[in-house]
Amino acid sequence: MGSAALEILGLVLCLVGWVGLILACGLPMWQVTAFLDHNIVTAQTTWKGLWMSCVVQSTGHMQCKVYESVLALSAEVQAARALTVGAVLLALVALFVTLTGAQCTTCVAPGPVKARVALTGGALFALCGLLALVPLCWFANIVVREFYDPAVPVSQKYELGAALYIGWAASALLMDKASEQPLYGKLKAMVGGVQEGDTTPIWQAESSSSSNWWAAAVAAHRNKVALDPKKTQSACKY
Repeated sequence: MGSAALEILGLVLCLVGWVGLILACGLPMWQVTAFLDHNIVTAQTTWKGLWMSCVVQSTGHMQCKVYESVLALSAEVQAARALTVGAVLLALVALFVTLTGAQCTTCVAPGPVKARVALTGGALFALCGLLALVPLCWFANIVVREFYDPAVPVSQKYELGAALYIGWAASALLMDKASEQPLYGKLKAMVGGVQEGDTTPIWQAESSSSSNWWAAAVAAHRNKVALDPKKTQSACKY
C-alpha cells in the first residue's frame, strides 16, 4: 500500500475516532443499572451520562432529564465534561492541521514545513486520545469500585455503560500509529534526503547524508589540489 493510501487510511481512522468521541460525550450511557441475582426482574433501567440521566421503562418508554445545576454535579462528572469536550475540540483542530499537511492538499508547499505540519497533526491526535482516556478510565474506576463496595445498596449499583466502550475505541483510533507511518516516510524523504520507501531512521539518514556530503567535499578538494601545480609543489615541500 502506498504512502498516500496509508495517509488517507489514517485520516479516515482519526475521523471515525473523532465522531466516536462525540458520541461517547453525548450518550447518557456512562453507567447503567446493574442487574444482580435478586434484582434481575425490574420495571425500569437507569442510564447516567455527563449531561443527562434517563429512565427506561419495561414498556420501552424512555424519559430523560438534563442536569440543570453544574455545581450540584460530582467532581468526576465536571472533570469528565471538561476533558471530553476539550478532547473533541482539540481533535477538530488536529483534523484541520493534518489535512493542511496531507499530500492531497496544496495549503502548504511540499517540503520540510509541510511534513512537520502533518506530524504535528498526528501528535495532536495522539494527545486527544490520551486526554479522552483520563475521564473514561476515571469514571470506570469509580463505577467498578462502587459496584464491589458492600456499603453501597444494591439498588444504587451500576455497571459500565456503552458510552465508555465507544470512548475507549475512539481513543484507540485517535492514537493509532497508522496515520503517522506515511508521514514518517515523507519526512525522511524531505529532510533526510533518502527515498520515501526507506525504513532507515531519520537520524541515521541525516548522518549518512552528512557523511556523504563531507566525503564528496574532501574528494573535490583533493582533485582541486591535484590540478593546481603550485599547491601540489607546496604540499610536496612539507
